Order: sequence, then structure tokens, then C-alpha cells
Amino acid sequence: MPFKSISLLVSVAALVALLALPAAAPAAKVRISVGIGDQSPAMFVNKDFKALRIKKARYFISWNAIDNPDAIAKADAWLVAAKTAKVRPLFHLDGVFSGIKPPSVREYRTKVKALIRRYRRGKEGRASVPDWGVWNEANSRTQPTYKLSGARRTAGYFLALRKMCRGCTIVALDLLDAGNIKGYIRAFYRALKGKKRLATIVGIHNYGDTNRRRNNTAVIIRQTRRYNRRAKFWMTETGGIALLQAEDRETGLLKPSRGLNCNPSKPAGGERRQARAVAKMFRIARRYRRSIKRLYPYNFYGTDCSLRLRFDAGLIRTDGSRRPAYRVLKRAMRGFIR
Repeated sequence: MPFKSISLLVSVAALVALLALPAAAPAAKVRISVGIGDQSPAMFVNKDFKALRIKKARYFISWNAIDNPDAIAKADAWLVAAKTAKVRPLFHLDGVFSGIKPPSVREYRTKVKALIRRYRRGKEGRASVPDWGVWNEANSRTQPTYKLSGARRTAGYFLALRKMCRGCTIVALDLLDAGNIKGYIRAFYRALKGKKRLATIVGIHNYGDTNRRRNNTAVIIRQTRRYNRRAKFWMTETGGIALLQAEDRETGLLKPSRGLNCNPSKPAGGERRQARAVAKMFRIARRYRRSIKRLYPYNFYGTDCSLRLRFDAGLIRTDGSRRPAYRVLKRAMRGFIR
């Protein structure tokens, strides 16, 4: 047989063998479920929200909201929208407006039990609430639980919530990445005594890690595992900050925090920095993927760096356009589950 004919046959055989090989499998997704946190029910019908294909969302509600008809109406509306969008809700109990003293465990039990009765079964068109957080940012100075005595009280809240909400998935302890995290975790778990193993989910708010050069995510994981080796972690609030302001103690006026300022008339710089922080958020989640199980960026709607407000981490501008952070988040989510 001529040499050219032999070469042709070899080439055809090689091509057939190549086509017979199975297609390369797509890269495995990180087994961290990505949701989002936002207080607005309008989010669920927004086209850009739908494009993210999100299946979980977080809402914070005051522990004593049952006494506030306006708060209940807002929560109802949010849950109706969540149900329509087929999104699983996480209700995180909160105490920003509850005064300077944390409620007693008895008070907490009475008010929260009424909320569970209302929202656990999903009546009147509302989504049922299977996931609950004991206390949002329990160690933050904005909360009446921030002292170490509050950590011990929060342990009591957790045990009470477990009894009231059997079958619920519960974020036992939720932490802002502040300077008191080690002592707070220690006080919380010691207060649980022989029931430490029950507190298996810990929430992390690691804005310092995503927006600054800190590593408190590792500190929280390491410190918690000293008391419960089986603990898992949800990044219950995280993301990129476009604007952060603090209240001046002398004047009471708001002033931008160093490195997290944003000019409302020229917001591009702050928005680019925010986008970089969102990318870093996903890198951190990947780094600790053996420990972290859920990720809730906060939040969907921005305020265009309004200097009248303390905080802006939204993905969408007030005119409905997308910030760079939205595009970064959407692209990165391709590598994660929902």
C-alpha cells in the first residue's frame, strides 16, 4: 500500500479514536450554596435577581416583632414574594431596636414562640421558614447582647429556640468579625456546658476580611472548633462595601470610614473597590470550603453612596442598573451551587 494511503488510514483511525473518547467533564462546583440577603420583597421579581437563579435568601427581623404590626406586615410581604419565587427563607432574629438590655430568656421565648407559630407553617400564601438565626451579630456593639454576659444569654436563647422550633435548621451563634470574637465564642460555648455539640452552625459576618486585609474568618473557625469539632459555618452576611460611615461621637454626624468612602457624584472608584471585595469574598469561601456551607452576600439594592445613610453594599443602583459588583458576583456564582 502506498505510504500516503497508510498515513491517511492512520490519521482517520486516530480521529475516530479521539471522537470516541468521553467529553471532558465540567469542573466540579464548590459545594457552598450561594443565597443573598435583602429586606425588600421587590428583589424577588427583579430581572437581575432572577438571572442569578438564587434559591435561598436571608431576612432579619426583631426578636419582638410580634408586637409591631408594621414589622409583621413587612415580613409577611417578603415571605409571600419569596414563596412565589420559590426561594428558601432564613429568618435571622435581631435586636437593634430592643433597648440597651438583652431580653431575658423567658421574654425571648414568649415573643419568638409567637413568631414561629406564625411563620413555621407558611400560612396565608407565605413561604414557611425552615431556617432561623438565634441573634444577628450577637457580639456587635449595635446589639444589646455584645458583652460577654450577652454571650451567655445568647446560649440560653439558642437552647430555647431549639425546643420551640423542632426540625428547624438553626444558626446558633452569629458573629461580626470584631475584636471580641475569641472571648465571645468562649463565653457562648462554656455557657452551653454539656450541650456544646448542639450548636453546630455558626454565622460569620466577615466584612473586615472581604474589604480590608484581615483574616478573622480563620480565627472564628479555629476558635469555634475548640469547643465543637463538628461545627459548620455559614457566611450569613458578607460582601463588598461601597460606602461605610460612622457616627462622630462629638457631633453625631456621619463621616466615611477610612478606605471605605464613596463620592455620590463620582461613585466609580467606590464601586470598583466594592467589586474587588466581592471577588475576594468568593476566594475566601473557596479557601474554607471544607468548613463553609452557605454564603449570603448582602445586599441586593444599593443607595448610590448616599451620605445620609451609614451603609451601602448593594449590587443594583437606584435607577435599576447593575454595579460592577453584580457582574463579578454573577460570574463567580457559576462555580458554586445554589
